[in-house]
Amino acid sequence: MIDEPLIPEPAPPAQFWSGWDVLLSLIGSGLIFAIGLLLLNFGARRLGEASYLQRNISLFWSVGLGFLEGAALLGGVFLFGLRQRWAAWREVFGARLSRPWNLIALISGVLAIFASSLAAGVIQAVLRRTPYNPQLDFLAPGGFSWPALLGMLATGGLIAPLAEEIFFRGLIHRWLRQRMHFWPAAILSALLFGAAHVEISVAGAAFLLGLLLAWLYERSGSLWAPITVHIINNAVKIIFLYIILYLGIPFTG
Repeated sequence: MIDEPLIPEPAPPAQFWSGWDVLLSLIGSGLIFAIGLLLLNFGARRLGEASYLQRNISLFWSVGLGFLEGAALLGGVFLFGLRQRWAAWREVFGARLSRPWNLIALISGVLAIFASSLAAGVIQAVLRRTPYNPQLDFLAPGGFSWPALLGMLATGGLIAPLAEEIFFRGLIHRWLRQRMHFWPAAILSALLFGAAHVEISVAGAAFLLGLLLAWLYERSGSLWAPITVHIINNAVKIIFLYIILYLGIPFTG
């Protein structure tokens, strides 16, 4: 008897999301974000913080926006997608990872750290920009502090990867994949994922990461594989950034 290969040939996923589900989820996420932004502005005024429009980045806004992004993406998919189908989260996450796939996800996460950092550096070099981290002000407002480190690990290292994978791979990529071959679907979902990161070097690195995450999702049949890689990539980079700040090593921002 021949064992089944670890990585089987990919097949289109079962029909689950409709275009209407995707549209409602997008609109719902936007509404939740807009309402949350108004509430954050209200809270900022009460606490004596600058408003969002003043672009005065502080720990309040970094952590607040991190939680809001997660709430908007997760809320949009759940309230306007899953609730309409009376479906459970397990329909999005898929099966648990096997032990070999846990190892693959772990190794891929470590490799993604270096690959995405290299990609961002290459883009900056091509554009003849001084090497810098364009997310520095957002990830470490005011420099090193323990509350900032914990807040960024919670939002950028855990909530953001979970919410973004559910939205961009579990919803967008899966919907595209139901209608086209893998690579067109992966490229389109990765482009949207990259565009959401705005700044060109970060967006370029996110695009390449999005391709890897889509491939892992496709091959493993589980959303837990890209979630694991995404968490490792984000969390390790945040920890490394704060180690640099803690040690007082000069960092171009």
